[in-house]
Amino acid sequence: MGGGFAGLTCALELADDGSDVVLLEAGDRFGGQVRTTRERGFLVEEGADGFGPGDEEIRGLIEQLRLTPDLVAPQLLPTLVLERKNGKRALGSAAAAGRAVPPLTLRAGMGALARAMTRRLDGRVDIRVGTAAVALSRSADGWTVYPEAGPAITVDGLVVAVPPRAAAWLLHPVCPDAARPLSSLSVRSLIVVSLGYRRQDVGHPLDAAGFVVPRIRGEEGLEVCTFVTSTFSGRSPSDAVLLRAQLRPARGELAGTTDDGWVETAHGMLSPVLGLRQRPTLAWVARWTDALPLINDAHCTGVTAARVALRRAGWAELAGAAYDTPGLDGAIRSGRDAARRLTAR
Repeated sequence: MGGGFAGLTCALELADDGSDVVLLEAGDRFGGQVRTTRERGFLVEEGADGFGPGDEEIRGLIEQLRLTPDLVAPQLLPTLVLERKNGKRALGSAAAAGRAVPPLTLRAGMGALARAMTRRLDGRVDIRVGTAAVALSRSADGWTVYPEAGPAITVDGLVVAVPPRAAAWLLHPVCPDAARPLSSLSVRSLIVVSLGYRRQDVGHPLDAAGFVVPRIRGEEGLEVCTFVTSTFSGRSPSDAVLLRAQLRPARGELAGTTDDGWVETAHGMLSPVLGLRQRPTLAWVARWTDALPLINDAHCTGVTAARVALRRAGWAELAGAAYDTPGLDGAIRSGRDAARRLTAR
């Protein structure tokens, strides 16, 4: 249950092992927190925008799917820091901020990896997109999954590859000992606003990878701004630039603020810092609810307790970056490990 990178990887691993697999995804696409959009010459990563050079799991998957020729080497540029000087916001010097390694990505965006995984599953796995699981039951014969539409599905083993709160809601009637610790896990939401501007309307030279905002001096929820077209070529028309702002919504803002409101917020924050003379020509807003787990001792203890209870209830596993290591590499590793634990029994 769940067609993000953990669910897709788990399904691939189980299919390669010879298992009959049913993959349920409640949304209208696979890929979870990866969503690549193309519009009017812009290539926009609305979710996860890449991976680190040391992420071995995702590199192995890219090799397995023969996508290595499509890897894009980013241009190494300094990352700046947003500071307050004499009551005004300003970007710190490159020398003071240092040089960061931007994420690796694919020429067609990270969505290409999700599409390649789905193609590899096609014909080997019973793939059901737009099919949410709304209830579970447990019997001596295994698990029964009740989709929102269509007949019930009886299976031997179960992998729950959805975020903690959704997993807790689904598991509470059949395994409350697993649901309780899942419902208390600390997670936070994220807003990603991508803005396309005419180059002539941006006063800053954009000669950096972007800038970060120190949390201690939090800039009204703004966490980081990436100068996408400075790092990767081909992500916008030649006379345009693409900026990506990552914001931390306050309580109630995630649902209470419209997309236009988020665009206004991001544009208003960036304007005095980057010398924006006009509004963006195009904008994209992505809301990622409960996207980032807050990994600490309490989180690890809760995940362990949930896994123990779930295994005690039956042949079942949890999978996802929210339970193990954040990021795409963590999701892939978690899905693979869940499949291997399931088939090892």
